Amino acid sequence: MPLTLRINKTIKPLFTLIRPGIAHIRIPGALIKRGDLALALEDVEAEATLGAGAFIESVFLRGRLLNLPFWTHPIELRGEAAFDTEQISFRGTTTSAAGRVVATFDGIARTQEAAGNAQVRLKPLAFALDGLQPQELVSFLGDDLTAVSGTLAASGTVRWNGGKWTVGGTVSLEGLSFNFGSVGGGNLAGTVDFDCLWPR
Repeated sequence: MPLTLRINKTIKPLFTLIRPGIAHIRIPGALIKRGDLALALEDVEAEATLGAGAFIESVFLRGRLLNLPFWTHPIELRGEAAFDTEQISFRGTTTSAAGRVVATFDGIARTQEAAGNAQVRLKPLAFALDGLQPQELVSFLGDDLTAVSGTLAASGTVRWNGGKWTVGGTVSLEGLSFNFGSVGGGNLAGTVDFDCLWPR
């Protein structure tokens, strides 16, 4: 399944050479699409360090994801990558509109093998009756889930090889209480392991 990148043509991307070996590019808007998944970005800026023969040695990138699946608000993305002849290593953070770090990620892509892996760590989310509630973050949760308190954290790994993708990770709960319609739970703790994003 091909991965496509569509750049907003109403405003031309801005490319400048800051100084020898350092290039800067700004893309006001873009759409990344693969199958039914489409991610819209805006205010994307990148600064690249160029080596011999204009080979890209490293990149610093920042931008805003407008429609991350299930996530209610835009997410700020900052990352950096280092290139060599065999692989790309990368790392970065995602931040909420309020400036709170939501998740960190890092990984390696082996370019000649079309393979690699990425680790994603969700920062612990502390829910409170008079504070943060899940509906403020996740778009598909309705009004039935109320009075949520406690802490949730998660981490996962994505691996790909020759067009095949696998996902695995863990969700951790500590002191989680909630009401869901006429059903409630209190002071729940534990971990849940998963090996896919959707039920099979």
